[in-house]
Amino acid sequence: VLVVLVLVQVLVAAKAHLEEETSAGDTCLGVAALHGQTAIVRILLAAKADVAHASPDGLSALGMAVATGSASIVQALARAKADVHAPGPGLIHAAAEGLADTVSALVRVKANVDVVSEDDEATALVMSATRGHADVVETLIVAKAQVELATTAGVTGLIGAAATGHRAIVQTLLAAKSAVNRATGDGRTALFVAAANGHANVVRLLIAGDADPCSSMPDGCSPLMMATAKGFRDVTFCLLDHGVNVRQA
Repeated sequence: VLVVLVLVQVLVAAKAHLEEETSAGDTCLGVAALHGQTAIVRILLAAKADVAHASPDGLSALGMAVATGSASIVQALARAKADVHAPGPGLIHAAAEGLADTVSALVRVKANVDVVSEDDEATALVMSATRGHADVVETLIVAKAQVELATTAGVTGLIGAAATGHRAIVQTLLAAKSAVNRATGDGRTALFVAAANGHANVVRLLIAGDADPCSSMPDGCSPLMMATAKGFRDVTFCLLDHGVNVRQA
């Protein structure tokens, strides 16, 4: 590694053409970022390598660093004025993949914490909550991400976390004042999806957080009905213990 660093320094000192591209359209800065070579990236940045260059598929050095989870390179590129809002892998990708250090690095350089995905308008918070990345969720909340932003289907971070059974994240979102009885476009609340997926510990937590155990979808389908139909005994008894009418089954 030391030999490579010295070689790069020699080439830079000899005025090597920093923007020469590989057959794939990447520059040496992009290649170094892709492979997590922080020291080389810093040398190239000091030599004024173009941080805005993008490969034919639109991937910049910053995008490559985000895609591979190289938080130190993300910070170095951002300090060199790389556009943290440029197309390509960004906060959404880092949050979805649970790259906590990279998310923190992007937050520190003022990336938009409420940016949404192009397909279903999911925010970084919704993505990380649904996939169980508790540390990322906490980072985003501290950075003032809006907990009530939802996908086009109406899924919030709380509903996503409840559906996938991530109790600790549900607790974090409740503490951040996420609306516990908010429903998706088709009427599913966090309690409904938790019950429908057999997450009894999440159901208990939601009820303790003032979720309505007697709520139902517009078609009349209730959490108790779903839990009973799927044989989730713990959820069924939990709902009955909290006053749900057995006739709702």
